[in-house]
Amino acid sequence: MQKFILAIALVLIASTVQAAIIITPTSGVLNFTRWEVSQNSTLTTSEVESITGAINPLTFEYKATPGGNDEGPLASSYDTTFNGDVSGGTTVYTSGAFVNGAEKYLLIKDGNENPSQYIFRISGFPFLWDGTEDIIMSGFWPEQGSISHIAIYDGGTPGDPDPRDIEPPPAVPEPASLAIWSIGLIGLALVRRS
Repeated sequence: MQKFILAIALVLIASTVQAAIIITPTSGVLNFTRWEVSQNSTLTTSEVESITGAINPLTFEYKATPGGNDEGPLASSYDTTFNGDVSGGTTVYTSGAFVNGAEKYLLIKDGNENPSQYIFRISGFPFLWDGTEDIIMSGFWPEQGSISHIAIYDGGTPGDPDPRDIEPPPAVPEPASLAIWSIGLIGLALVRRS
C-alpha cells in the first residue's frame, strides 16, 4: 500500500500542465506588444527591428510555412501545425536549443489582406514566453485569407528579462498546480508516517 501511495504522490508531483501563450489578432497593446504591418513583402530582420523599436539587434531563429519545410537555425527545435483553414496553428518546442534572447518577437504573415502582417513582442508582459512553451495562434484572416508563414526573432542576452519590462510581474502558480503539489506532498507525508 505504501508503494502505491508513494507512486501516486510522485506522479502527482511530477505531472505539470504545459504552459502556453495564446495569440490572436487583438492580443497585446498596439505599438507596444503588437504591430500591424501593411507591407506585403516578407520583412527582413532589420525591418522587424525598425518596426518594433527592438532595443537589441535581432536574429532570425525560426520560420514555418503551411505545407513547407521549417527554416532557420532552430528549425529542428520547433514544430508548427497549422489548422485546417490556416487561420491559426500551434508551435511546439520539441527539443534542443531554443529561443532564449531577452527580446522575442513572433511575426504572422498573410500578405494579401490588410494588415498583411502582425508582429508580437512575446518576451514581455503579458506573454512572457520562455522559448519552450507552446504558442497557440488563432483567428488570423478567417474566411478571407490564411497564414503564409510565421517567424520568430530574438535578441539580447539569453536569460535576461525583456528590457522594456521594468519589473516583470511575479509568477503566480495556478490553482490546479497548487492542488496537484499539495496532494502529492500529503501523499509523501502519509508514506513517511507509516
